[in-house]
Amino acid sequence: MDINVVTIEQALKVIVSNPWLLTFAILWVFGWYLKEHTKLNNKLIPTFILAGGLLLGLVIIERGVVGGALGILMGYLIIAFYEHIKNTIQFLALKKK
Repeated sequence: MDINVVTIEQALKVIVSNPWLLTFAILWVFGWYLKEHTKLNNKLIPTFILAGGLLLGLVIIERGVVGGALGILMGYLIIAFYEHIKNTIQFLALKKK
């Protein structure tokens, strides 16, 4: 097996075995899909990510207020992290010109 395949397989095993990482990964892919592959208004996407975070927090992390709050917090972090990465990439692209 190729070293990259083994590394990806090990990373996926870690993500699936940890409910926090699994929630984060699902929300990240969900947000990326909404942003890049739908015609949904960009101002509505954070609402869907936060609602998805609430739902995933309740289902995957813990049933109750704590799980819901952690899911919403993860959704908020994903929204902030995506904007930070996007701004960094734009800054580096402008710097090269």
